[in-house]
Amino acid sequence: MKYSPRFYAKALTKALAEEGEEKSAALVKNLSALVKKNGDEAQFKKILTEFIGQLEVAGKIRTLTVASARLLTGSMAKLIETIVKPGDLLKKTIEPRMVAGLKVTINNERQFDGSLKGKIDKLFIS
Repeated sequence: MKYSPRFYAKALTKALAEEGEEKSAALVKNLSALVKKNGDEAQFKKILTEFIGQLEVAGKIRTLTVASARLLTGSMAKLIETIVKPGDLLKKTIEPRMVAGLKVTINNERQFDGSLKGKIDKLFIS
């Protein structure tokens, strides 16, 4: 690995801030070519994760992770749609060990745990 994922992410963040969003596609294409040239393709997922983290810290995007015991349908899916704003990144995961309910995490910081497992843990651990 020639450069760390954090280095690439910081470079992209800085370039986007200087050049503006209208050149974002070209900047991402250039970064991709540089990563490939340096032989760091295996780190691309980590670079993207670092980049998203930097955007979250800067307050430019909001990432919502919704974990549920089963696939969300009906009223639960509609509820999630009401809290997602344009520009948000939404990640849905299925965690059968939750038994029931759902857990919503925003920017890996704030969390609402409405899962049955979370309620039972609170009852017996607290």
